[in-house]
Amino acid sequence: MDDDEGVLRYEQVEQLFGQLNVAEAAAHLGMGKTKFKALCRQFGIVRWPYREFCSIFLAQEYLDAKAAKGRARDGALMPGRLLLLVHALTLLQQHPNMEFKAHPACVLTQVLHKQKHKKRKVEERHADESAAAVLTHIHAAASSGGSANGSDGSGSA
Repeated sequence: MDDDEGVLRYEQVEQLFGQLNVAEAAAHLGMGKTKFKALCRQFGIVRWPYREFCSIFLAQEYLDAKAAKGRARDGALMPGRLLLLVHALTLLQQHPNMEFKAHPACVLTQVLHKQKHKKRKVEERHADESAAAVLTHIHAAASSGGSANGSDGSGSA
């Protein structure tokens, strides 16, 4: 809130778009969630755009990480993809009520999230297969070692 007037300005709200969810933004500005939403509607903000911003930020991080590792097979497309995400951020900042699903960056973020999910599933499957192989090896060693020890122990008793 503005200390001089006690009035919330659009710029104060706008700064919180991609940083805080609705409840956190309301608390940051010293008001309840319901009052904050009502004030947002007065500014023409129908829906708080936090999740759209987060989706774009995650996509940017993913592309940056791919570029840094040099593993991007489509390296020539990377600058264009990043530019598309920056464009989407700019549009969301200017038009928080924009239907993000209509923007090409939405499709890009979905594709990137699916790639990340597939990669994680493949890594989990490899880890499961490795763990299963280790357990099989331990079980086989225990079975062969256990029967030899058991026959030695019963023969001496």
